[in-house]
Amino acid sequence: MDASARCFYDREYALLYRDRVAEVPQQMAFLERHAGAAKGARVLDLGCGYGRHAVALAARGCLVVGVDYSLPLLCKARQRAAHQAAGRGLQLVCADMTALPLRREPTFDLALLLFVTLGQLPADAGQALLGEVRARLKTGGRLVVDVLSADWHRTWAPEKTEWHPVGAPEVLVRDVQRSAPDGSVLIRRTVLRGGREEQYTLSQRLFTPEGLSGLLRKAGYEKVRLFGDWQDRGPEACCHIVAVATA
Repeated sequence: MDASARCFYDREYALLYRDRVAEVPQQMAFLERHAGAAKGARVLDLGCGYGRHAVALAARGCLVVGVDYSLPLLCKARQRAAHQAAGRGLQLVCADMTALPLRREPTFDLALLLFVTLGQLPADAGQALLGEVRARLKTGGRLVVDVLSADWHRTWAPEKTEWHPVGAPEVLVRDVQRSAPDGSVLIRRTVLRGGREEQYTLSQRLFTPEGLSGLLRKAGYEKVRLFGDWQDRGPEACCHIVAVATA
């Protein structure tokens, strides 16, 4: 992740996406049905951010290790955990997920790479990370990955958008997208708030169902199931592809 993207996550992410906690109950139900997110499960949440899923899982009795490079986001996660009395089951680690400071042994029942985190990494780094996560899952453990669908994006995503975050209606966000030579999408994001304007460049790789499944199998996962938009249906014509891969 380059410096511009890191600044965006440190400065803007929690404000722009704080309303996404509304999606968590549906996602928790999905994880319970398909990924074994039960009380007592050991969970690794990579790119945990301000703890949307890590805190919710810890509150349900899971033992969660959340990893994120952003100290400001981890501070917010710690605050949320204290508010929800989830701190005892939650350990937060400030680190780059591509250099995990965790023992390379099968420790976890479940690993998460959510909110298109995998797509923010270059292809080689993403493939290596999938293998590193596989090495830390118990036999039969599961990895849940959420990515953007290439087919949906190329058909429906507009080149330019303006939007107000639900949780911060006073903020205006302007996005301009263009395709990069490697097939990823580059987003020029302008955030306007209180007379201040900040600009960031973000990158996101897109995936086909076949491509995502192939990456997971190459990384050593025995079984891969694909879903669309966190629902019990196929990924066709869906914005997000959700993969549940078994170690």
